[in-house]
Amino acid sequence: MARMALFWGALWPALLPILCVLGLFAAVALLEILALLPAWSHVALLVLFALLLIGAVWLGDRQWRKPPAGAVTERLERDSGLIHRPLGTLQYQLANSHDGRGTALWRSHQRRARSQLRNVHLGLPRPGLPQADPWALTPDFSVGMATDGELEARINPPDYTGLPPQKLDPKSTETLRVAQGSILMARVYGGRDVPGLSVGGAVTPFLKIDGQNYELNQAIEAGQRLSVASAVQALADWLLAVIADQPSTITADEDPKITARQALRLSYQAADDYGLAEVWAKLRRRAAAPANAPA
Repeated sequence: MARMALFWGALWPALLPILCVLGLFAAVALLEILALLPAWSHVALLVLFALLLIGAVWLGDRQWRKPPAGAVTERLERDSGLIHRPLGTLQYQLANSHDGRGTALWRSHQRRARSQLRNVHLGLPRPGLPQADPWALTPDFSVGMATDGELEARINPPDYTGLPPQKLDPKSTETLRVAQGSILMARVYGGRDVPGLSVGGAVTPFLKIDGQNYELNQAIEAGQRLSVASAVQALADWLLAVIADQPSTITADEDPKITARQALRLSYQAADDYGLAEVWAKLRRRAAAPANAPA
């Protein structure tokens, strides 16, 4: 679907000159203008339209550009608000696969990239005709539909999670899952009124940067809904799921043992919801028994 959207976005501007010529010829024919002209003018007009059609085909051929390699993944990542190229990451291969430590880091990086793919979605085709229309022959319906301020927001997870920042899509209807203690960084550009952030019913106003721009940084600790709104309309509204940090667990599989080489062997299982940074054990010698103590 992304490939088809890119193909259509590239094909439609190339077809536009041809469609304009054909539409103009159809209008002339339906108005029966040709029947009112002398024979030589009739022929001259037909020749003119033929030349215009040839020129439109030539112009369309010059404008046609095949979507480059990698454009499909870039389009999906851009429409989904993904960062750090996760789709590209899953297509790459590690060059020095013989390096055990490097392989472990690469697999961890791929797991993080794969975790971002839950919210992959594709936007509508965007041929960009208004930008390619210097005479404004194509109507741009986006003018006059601008919202009361433009919101840009991202979530910075706590350091203990090891997760990358997450860019938020104001139009998304997916539940926003964030680790407890994450920092919401938001800016609103434009608008007549000071926007506010509502989390769990508590509203926090944005701080004014300059005449019409605002920003806010706030930790997310709890709540079931997160929304940003001005006095006249909502800029974003997400269902919120705050994920509390679970304590690490560690259990011993068996009692400590002495190996054949007189070394201490500890057998255990340890886990954490965001991965373990280190595990350590504290050892101390058992207090020696008094010499006169019974055996």
